[in-house]
Amino acid sequence: MAFINAILRSPGFPPNDPWLSGYSISYYYFGYILVSMVIRLAGTSPSVGFNLAVALWFALAATASYGILYNLAFGWLKRNGRSIGQAVWNGLLAPFLLLIASNLEGLFEILHARGVFWTQAADGTFTSKFWNWLGLLELNNPPSLPLGWVPQRLGGIWWWRASRVVTDTNLAGVVRENIDEFPFFSFYLGDLHPHVLALPFAILAIGLVLNLYLTRGESMLPGRKLANWLRQPGFWLGAIALGAMGFLNTWDFPIYVALAAAAYTLVNYQQDGWSNSRIEDFFKAALTLG
Repeated sequence: MAFINAILRSPGFPPNDPWLSGYSISYYYFGYILVSMVIRLAGTSPSVGFNLAVALWFALAATASYGILYNLAFGWLKRNGRSIGQAVWNGLLAPFLLLIASNLEGLFEILHARGVFWTQAADGTFTSKFWNWLGLLELNNPPSLPLGWVPQRLGGIWWWRASRVVTDTNLAGVVRENIDEFPFFSFYLGDLHPHVLALPFAILAIGLVLNLYLTRGESMLPGRKLANWLRQPGFWLGAIALGAMGFLNTWDFPIYVALAAAAYTLVNYQQDGWSNSRIEDFFKAALTLG
């Protein structure tokens, strides 16, 4: 909200840093520019626009993911002589698995609250090899009494743990938790963080890479493969979309550039077989596109 207000109020770019007067935002904020543009176009207050953006980005991610899975299912069904109408329903799995489904931590919370896999000694203490092996912080502690199917774990909001299921141990033996949020967690809390704002655009990048791969017959003519790839409108649209990822959520940029380069390399492999030239293909495509 601070970034959005700063962008809306700044007289020019780069926008003013809302936390350090006289300085500009030193963060990847392109997603907040997009939200601010929608707020200006809709003529709403920033607070209303913020909430509308949460719903809009959920919808954009849902439709984009549906489109990719629909196309994948359509192609598979058509090749196998099956009814292509099934792809309409297959595509619904994408937004469900991406935006609704989470991880198994919620199930483990229920089992933990019920005392499953815990052994109670005569002195009343609980021990469990399973929960120690699983290694989820807080769930490796004995359950609260009385036991039941509803998680009532002490020490905080129990459902928060689902966004911190990965832990690491440094050389000193100190356990550190890592943030590994999933989309539903972020949308549930209305967290317009760059990793959320980048979601539909990351899926757009995947769709563009899929398009380049599926049009390989047109873009990969022998002898001038990269030159013909550069003639594809999808390549230049992909370059813009991937370039934007660097300012939407910087860590996504190398991932999707590598995905596009891998698609280019795969097409060459399918046409010409494997050789050391495929490694050259990968880096040539990555550098050109990047």
